[in-house]
Formats: sequence, structure tokens, C-alpha cells
Amino acid sequence: MKTRLFLAATLSLAVSACAPAATTTTTGTGMAASSAPASAASVNPVGRFEFTTSVQGQPITGGMLVAGSPGAYTGQITTSVTPAIPISGITATGQEMVVTGNTPDGVLTIRVNFTDATAFTGSWELSGDSGSLTGRRVM
Repeated sequence: MKTRLFLAATLSLAVSACAPAATTTTTGTGMAASSAPASAASVNPVGRFEFTTSVQGQPITGGMLVAGSPGAYTGQITTSVTPAIPISGITATGQEMVVTGNTPDGVLTIRVNFTDATAFTGSWELSGDSGSLTGRRVM
């Protein structure tokens, strides 16, 4: 079960693009906090992303779909081994994006750093388990 939840959460971190934006945090309650635009353009989390990771040695593929605008992002994380996980929060600062999703096993946290406009590397964490991931923006 943790593997499935993790994969879904991982997909949500996969979200990002290199477009100017203010640093924004959206919570599952719909509340948002924003700051002035960062000196370097923050990634834009809106889009579709694909990623790969492994859980307990098993390869996992996943994706994330994010829509909306700062303060009102919505979306979900899907993987090859889990049901869809709704995104509960997204924070973008510089080229780093942090995406969270609530699962029955706890909060899934995915952190990704974009190496260019489409590619990223990162990590995920869920209930004491963790791993690395790689991915790309599809659109």
C-alpha cells in the first residue's frame, strides 16, 4: 500500500516548468500563501509530468497532472501500482517544486529540481520510506 501511495505522490512532484511565477504554496484547505517573485523565475507547476522510481527494488512509472493557478492548483498523481492520489499542496521556489498528497499511510512528499525546462531529478518520502526519481515534463 505504501508503494502505491508513494508512486502517486511522486508523480505530483514531477510538476514544473520554467516560467516566471511568484513563490506559492497551496494547501488542501484551499488556503494559499504567496510571496514576491523570486529573483530567478520559479517553475510553473501546471502541466503533465512523467517519472520513474523504484520501491523495494521494483521499478515504478507514474505521472502527474496539475491545473489551476497560484493559490488554486488542483491535480492528481498516478502510478503503475496505485490508485490516483489527489494533490494537497504545491510549493515552487526557484527550480525546486515540492508536491504533497494525503494517503491512508500518511503524507507523501515529492521534491524535484529541474535541470532544464523539461527534465528533473528528485526524491520522495512516505511514512519513513524514501527513494529517488527522475522524470520530464510532457506538456
